[in-house]
Amino acid sequence: MGGSIEATSEKSRGAVFKVVVPVPEDLVFRDMATASSVAGKSIVIVSASGLEGALLRERLEFEGAEVALRMPGSADLTETYGHGRSDND
Repeated sequence: MGGSIEATSEKSRGAVFKVVVPVPEDLVFRDMATASSVAGKSIVIVSASGLEGALLRERLEFEGAEVALRMPGSADLTETYGHGRSDND
């Protein structure tokens, strides 16, 4: 695979480990000038999971989107993004 592992140490100072793992070219981030179709879009993520929602937000922002992360049932979700729809509609 072409990777490497190096270790150096100094007495009373500890050790430093360096691990190099090559990334396949198809996984390398694209240039922002050729970003995906989400660039410039406003996206709202509604997620009860802080981890997955935050990771998705980070990736979408990297791709050029403006992202808001909200918890299900949060008060500002309906106020800010709702369209006045009620259960009777």
